[in-house]
Amino acid sequence: MKNFIKKHKMVLAIAATAIVSVIATLAAGPLSAQEETNFEKVSKLANQGNIEAQYNLAQMYSLGQGVKQNYNQAKYWLEKIAEQGYAKAQSGIGTMYYYGQGVKQDYQEAVKWCKKAAEQDEAPAQSMLGVMYYEGQGVKQDYEQAKYWLEKAAESGDASAPYFFGLMCYEGQAVEQNYDKAKYWFEKAAKQDNDLARYILETMYYENQGAKRSFDQIKSQLEKSAELEDSKAQYYLALIYGTKFDHKHAKYWLDKSAQQGNADAQYYLGALYFYGLGVKQDYKQAITWFEKSAGQGNAKAQYAFARAYYYGQGVNRDYNEAVKWFEKSAQQGNVNAQSALGSMYYEGKGVKQDYREAFNWYKKAAEQGNASVQNMLGYMYVSGQGAEQNYQEAFNWYKKAANQGDANAQMALGSVYYYGKGVSRDYQETFNWYKKAAEQGNAQAENTLGYMYFHGQGVKQDYQEAFNWYKKAAEQGNANAQYETAVMYRDGVGTAQDYHEAVQWFAKAAEQGNAAAQYGLGRMYYTGRGTEQNYQEAFNWYKKAAEQGYVLAQCGLGMLYFEGQGVKQDYREAFKWTSKAAEQGDAPAQANFGNMYDVGRGVTQDYQKAFYWYKKSAEQGNAIAQYNIGTMYYSGQGVKRDEKEGIKWLEKSAQQGNADAKNALEEIKRNKKS
Repeated sequence: MKNFIKKHKMVLAIAATAIVSVIATLAAGPLSAQEETNFEKVSKLANQGNIEAQYNLAQMYSLGQGVKQNYNQAKYWLEKIAEQGYAKAQSGIGTMYYYGQGVKQDYQEAVKWCKKAAEQDEAPAQSMLGVMYYEGQGVKQDYEQAKYWLEKAAESGDASAPYFFGLMCYEGQAVEQNYDKAKYWFEKAAKQDNDLARYILETMYYENQGAKRSFDQIKSQLEKSAELEDSKAQYYLALIYGTKFDHKHAKYWLDKSAQQGNADAQYYLGALYFYGLGVKQDYKQAITWFEKSAGQGNAKAQYAFARAYYYGQGVNRDYNEAVKWFEKSAQQGNVNAQSALGSMYYEGKGVKQDYREAFNWYKKAAEQGNASVQNMLGYMYVSGQGAEQNYQEAFNWYKKAANQGDANAQMALGSVYYYGKGVSRDYQETFNWYKKAAEQGNAQAENTLGYMYFHGQGVKQDYQEAFNWYKKAAEQGNANAQYETAVMYRDGVGTAQDYHEAVQWFAKAAEQGNAAAQYGLGRMYYTGRGTEQNYQEAFNWYKKAAEQGYVLAQCGLGMLYFEGQGVKQDYREAFKWTSKAAEQGDAPAQANFGNMYDVGRGVTQDYQKAFYWYKKSAEQGNAIAQYNIGTMYYSGQGVKRDEKEGIKWLEKSAQQGNADAKNALEEIKRNKKS
């Protein structure tokens, strides 16, 4: 089940729509054995066409994880999958155009890409699109459209949308002015660490007995207080500018507030430097402000500071320091720090490996609703790591994460239903959850969906649908799906027969080490289907698969050695490989093995052993072995003579169309007549 563990993905650069949410991306950094993906491995998978790897690679370039930060490369990889309809990538491209990261700033392009993603229910894109309609950026200002998209994003749990939607209710823009609704949405935003929403709520509660002020009046009052060096007013004013994407003025007021020692302002100022918003990107400056804020006990800054130590951004990588600051933040309830600390204990980075401690911290984060960690918790219950194995608990946590749209949890939940662990086996539920994950581009789920359509598990058998899903997964680099796609092209099942396409897909899977595909490719070279006949290439691929224990390849390799095709004839090697396949129960190999004993090639001639292996093969329905065993019974070679048994086996072989068996039976009849 390890494949179902979620990789905690970093939201690309600045996918949120306000400075408050911008900084939330700092709190989403990957930090586990499953998260911190090796750059070279991701690059390899991305170049093989794996969509998830391409998205992860874009993130790594965007954030400078495992590679020097490069927005142009991030954009390159995002565009590849955005054009294929991958919503997260479309949202990421829109964000890059909005901020001018790796491209010239272009609000119209930002609108175009965000709209594509928003229409696929990508909440951050819906939120950003709503804000662009709200502000009239790249599109004509339209509060109705702003309301439509912000409401969708807010209901999906996006971090920044509730603030903007609350503001519309507060001001009566495109909706009836309603302070109760405004409070409802501001409270949602406040729970997601939106300090500006908290401030407006405080204002609303304070003014409950008096006249309500408009947002412009609130801003005007903050400006007056900020000019009088009120650090809190300066901080809140900076947030207001941040929500309007005016990073220049946001930085101006953050600078003033931070210089006076306001910890929140110090944190957000560090974030501006970290991401290069309104200032030149500068990790060292970012770290300076994170450290000041963290030293004052700001949990978000403590997390950001720890994360910098973890990745070595602006400071030398130091897992011990990372653990220290993660723990400080986690103790204050920061969900991302709790998740990160759990990962440090899980991996044993900066601390002695301790699954129980990892489990404890993961559980704290999971209980706060972190879907990725809920999925991880499910895995730990399944594997019995850090907690007693409990399939029912695993099911509960997978379900929580899956209901939040976590694709890997959906995949895991489908697997739970498939195997009936912690819940009754239910192929229909299996299919439903795999389909949800597959529709998010999860290659493993797409592959499994192909299997279920092919075999009619949880869904009506449909070879064309099976082919479609296998092909989707194959195009993402899933080796098994590439093999299945090749087989379906070769056999003309679910698609038109195409040997050339079969060879291409066998080759892709074979190069990834898939033994069945290596044999399949070797077979195509042997028969000359879809490619020029080439016994040497057939030998090379058979050998690779045979060395992995693939029985059909072992049998084929033995035959090539026996016949001297693609390799120098060598009966001993033929005997070695044929015996491996025969002992695994392969009927053709058993027939070949019997023949080697029969004629004494590669081994001392032994009719009894020949009969033994022929019989094993014949009992599995091999026509050649049935013919051979029939003649041995009839003549009494290697076994006590038994004409009746001999004729019985010859008839079995003849019924399968074996010409030698037919001729033998005809000869027996003639001899009996004469």
